[in-house]
Amino acid sequence: MDVCPHTRLLKIRRVRWLVLAWPLVALGVTGCGANHLSAYAESCDPGLLKQARSCSVQSPPRWETLQPGQAIHATVDAVCRRNPTGALLVSGATYEITVGNTLEPWKDAWVGASPDTGWSGIARFVEPLVRLGAVHRNAPMYSLLGQVESETAFHVGIRRELKSSADGQLYLLANDWPSAYTNNEGCLRVRIARAPALSSEPKLGR
Repeated sequence: MDVCPHTRLLKIRRVRWLVLAWPLVALGVTGCGANHLSAYAESCDPGLLKQARSCSVQSPPRWETLQPGQAIHATVDAVCRRNPTGALLVSGATYEITVGNTLEPWKDAWVGASPDTGWSGIARFVEPLVRLGAVHRNAPMYSLLGQVESETAFHVGIRRELKSSADGQLYLLANDWPSAYTNNEGCLRVRIARAPALSSEPKLGR
């Protein structure tokens, strides 16, 4: 029995989307990355690189407990699974994390993306499926995440006000599959600031 044109069109469209989806799923699973970047992706140690990267951290950042009103800047390399910022957070204190300059376009292999909203373009149609295997399954795929030591990662995007739930160093990373960091591209300059202390002095009346 002949299939009606409308049904045939739906089947063609379904096949087309499956063809488009599989490369993206494979991208998340395999990473398609260079093996020589694997050690660097795990440790963020530029000494393990065979060739210099424009975005790699040049030296381990100096750990510093931010005082009220103090701010520091850190570089985020999308290839690194956990970029150390050098900022030591205090449990209960409030911080603001803000993306400043984009030093290298934020891109997941050949898939365009934003640190705030993740994958862009046609990849967004399969993004909800692919991100199920990412570090943070409820945050946009390839958006910017934060993590205090080994606590649960959280979405940062381009700006996040955070009340820290733990003491420890802040790490920043792209929301990707754990095995897929070596094909990443992107370099961000991020500002981390601790909120000023609230004055304990009483307000003067008129």
